[in-house]
Amino acid sequence: MGVIGKGSVARYLGVIGVLIPLAVSFYYTYIEAWCLGYSWHYLTGGIGVDAAAPVAAQTATSKAFYDGFVGNNSDG
Repeated sequence: MGVIGKGSVARYLGVIGVLIPLAVSFYYTYIEAWCLGYSWHYLTGGIGVDAAAPVAAQTATSKAFYDGFVGNNSDG
């Protein structure tokens, strides 16, 4: 953008145009890692959900696992 726009404003717009998609891709990679980890634990039976339990109990067990997995229960 600095070559096309011939100015510092265009150069900064070009840098922002590169940094914003890069930050978004980092965020999505982090979320994908959560999803893959959660799927792995689910497929290997590591979540602890009992299929015979009522839906409310299954939901509570799943929520407790997910909160611990993503760090919602920890400080910081």
